[in-house]
Amino acid sequence: MSQLHSAVSFVGLERLSGSRFELGMLAYPSKDINLIVARISSMKQLGITELSVREVTGRLELFVLGKGVRGVVVLGLMDGLKVAVKLMRTDSAVKSMRKEADMHRVANSINIGPKLIGWTDEMIVLEYVEGVKLGELLLNPQPDMLRTVAANILDQCHTMDANGFDHGQLTDSSDHVIVSQPCKPRIIDFSHSSTTRKPSNVTSFVSYLTRARRHYNDPHLIEHLRTYKQSFSRKNFERVKQTVLTMFE
Repeated sequence: MSQLHSAVSFVGLERLSGSRFELGMLAYPSKDINLIVARISSMKQLGITELSVREVTGRLELFVLGKGVRGVVVLGLMDGLKVAVKLMRTDSAVKSMRKEADMHRVANSINIGPKLIGWTDEMIVLEYVEGVKLGELLLNPQPDMLRTVAANILDQCHTMDANGFDHGQLTDSSDHVIVSQPCKPRIIDFSHSSTTRKPSNVTSFVSYLTRARRHYNDPHLIEHLRTYKQSFSRKNFERVKQTVLTMFE
């Protein structure tokens, strides 16, 4: 869900069957034509009308927002609005995306993540978030802006902790947080989330920040985190948060 490339255009689903379009990403990596046709049909049933494409070496191919070990994300249109369509990889160890959709719905219930719009066993349709990845943003030398973003993410992490929801991948938050304007971070990708294991969102995100900012072995932060893990109270969280934000002074 990164920034939209200026050369991207949208094409109606009924036109995508032409030979001038490279559609392999709809069934990556097998590129099975029958599965591609079936997934286009599923998209139509979900209300998606168009997908984004861009020209590469004289041929139009799907514009890919992201690609991971479980899915490929492409950009679509639904009721005139941009949506992110996450398609299950054909070699994914997970054989259905319904659990991820369930986890995303739980996240939405506590005001975390892009809005879940629809899903099938093989795809999830989400609100499209345009912005930059957190890893790129941390290269920005503006400490006030970074402090605002970090504080917001920490608040979201505490909300998840307090509600017994573990994201599961925030130790590497670079690709799991998109920051849109003005300084609004959105946590994404709930493919590894859980409501049964003990949540560790704040500690995971703080671990990521200490590495990204090269802020190691702060005795006060270590002690505050130890206390916080015993009780996710607001008081304990605020101690962690205020200590973390000193990284951006």
